[in-house]
Amino acid sequence: MRQFLLRPSYLAGWAAVASATLLATAVSPPLEACGPAKHGPTRIENTLGSLSLSRPASSTLQCVDGWALNYACENVDLVAVMPREALGTDPNFATGNDLWGWVDPQNGTEWAIMGMADGTVFVDLSDPSNPRYVGKMPTREVVVPWRDMKVYRNHLYVVADGAGHGMQVFDLTRLRGVSSPQVFQPDSMYFGPGLGLNSGIQLSNSHNIAINEATGFAYLLGTSTCNQGLHMVDLSDPRNPTFAGCFGETGYTHDAQCVIYDGLDERYLGRELCFDSDPNPSALTIVDVTDKDNPQIVGRHIYEGGVYSHQGWLSPNHRFFYLGDELDEATFGHETRTAIFDLTDLENPSVSRVYNATTLSIGHNMYTVGKYLYQANYTAGLRILERTSEGLDEVAYFDLFPETDAPAFRGAWTAYPYLPSGNVIVSSIEGGLFVLRPHLPQTPGASGGGDGRVKPMRPAALYLNLQESALHLTWTDRAVNEDGFRIYRSIDQGSSELVGEIGIDETLYIDGGVEPGSVYEYRVTAFNRHGESRPIRASIAIPASGGPGPGPQHPMEPCLNMWGNPPEGAEGGGHNHLRAPDCGIRKQLSQHD
Repeated sequence: MRQFLLRPSYLAGWAAVASATLLATAVSPPLEACGPAKHGPTRIENTLGSLSLSRPASSTLQCVDGWALNYACENVDLVAVMPREALGTDPNFATGNDLWGWVDPQNGTEWAIMGMADGTVFVDLSDPSNPRYVGKMPTREVVVPWRDMKVYRNHLYVVADGAGHGMQVFDLTRLRGVSSPQVFQPDSMYFGPGLGLNSGIQLSNSHNIAINEATGFAYLLGTSTCNQGLHMVDLSDPRNPTFAGCFGETGYTHDAQCVIYDGLDERYLGRELCFDSDPNPSALTIVDVTDKDNPQIVGRHIYEGGVYSHQGWLSPNHRFFYLGDELDEATFGHETRTAIFDLTDLENPSVSRVYNATTLSIGHNMYTVGKYLYQANYTAGLRILERTSEGLDEVAYFDLFPETDAPAFRGAWTAYPYLPSGNVIVSSIEGGLFVLRPHLPQTPGASGGGDGRVKPMRPAALYLNLQESALHLTWTDRAVNEDGFRIYRSIDQGSSELVGEIGIDETLYIDGGVEPGSVYEYRVTAFNRHGESRPIRASIAIPASGGPGPGPQHPMEPCLNMWGNPPEGAEGGGHNHLRAPDCGIRKQLSQHD
């Protein structure tokens, strides 16, 4: 058995024996198979021996002097670890893979949803120091190491890259009140409209799934259909998805982010665009999917030094796209790289900078929150980068795989940074589920992305939720330099008036006493001493009687002002989306659970 090293100051008060056993029993190759060992402060050998582990190690361990237990770290604390055997799976063959999160809109409970080779597991994070395994939805047909999942309107959509799997649909509200682990079955399955696996439309496998919450469309990627490109699915009836269209002009698409565009290129404002990571050849492809019957390529850039374009994410202001290549580190032997695409001209995207990390690991999945980029880079673990005018700068990390940083397919798969608590959950291939707590530096006035803005960035994803006679407004804070938010309201297309002002980081405003039979339009801006951001807008028609209903539609002008960049990962809860007829996007009305 390999020897693992523990810092003595952490042996007391943190289930140290269990933690040592978790590390010592993780399935991984000998160090020499992975490459050179990592270097760091001197540690002592683990002589605790082999013990059984049946529960997560818990109680937050602060990152002190570069270590939390056996994990190298900076500005990230270890809240809890759930090894694979605590996740209802056989660690001898069921490795971990992708990860997403969900927040129950009824009670605020945070959930981790993690893919395993043999299914999808659900973990209750209401007490993040003591995460609770609630159950599993088994895989369909085959055990596969590639699984992906996303959430829309309290429903989970799971795909896997195994023949015959299709897409599983699961109503997440079924998790409420579950007191002991259960085996769950999906509420429905989606296989596309075809009549057979050779029809060209019948869905068998899918490597990834992307969902645009602002429009209610899912995009299945790397499937058995659509020339392995975008297989588009309408989720307007969340439990019963329907086929919406295909795009396969560029062949296999590995991953994508699809949004209502709100960036600098005015030609495409308000259009639904997908930013595709295409590996053959390695490229970023931008596709206009507003018309599902006639998707069009907007721009494409085959980048230098590419081997396998894997995954990327937009900056919140849609100015930049950050892309990781999964095979360039192992192929060329250089450090972990992130390509930064300038999207000023969408028809001609270009790599403006390349960020070179200090590690040799393979780059995998990444997501942006405000001015930070959260990366899960296999053997280097969680890496948090600040987006600056100079590009990217690492400000925090937590190394889930202490043995090596060599370019091997071990360690961290995905980091999910969108939980309201500020905790970040990370899936590990061998190590299970990690709950981490970053402590990130705040730089007043910085907006990231290099666009030189001084006013705060506009809010995003304004939701209107009617609860009895009050409207609850919620939105996503994309700014890092705001002093607060201002809420403006007009009734029945009358003049707009300031009705509220709330403080920094607050994202909820309640407007009480709304009148039936009226149309309410709201604008929300972020402000500081330099002025106000552009507004995010939404409207709602209150029925003359009864609960909320469609009513007349009043699209805003310009169309983009109805929605900003939707908070991928910030689930909207029980909302009813109605298509705005003049915009090709969706307005948000309420359907309270």
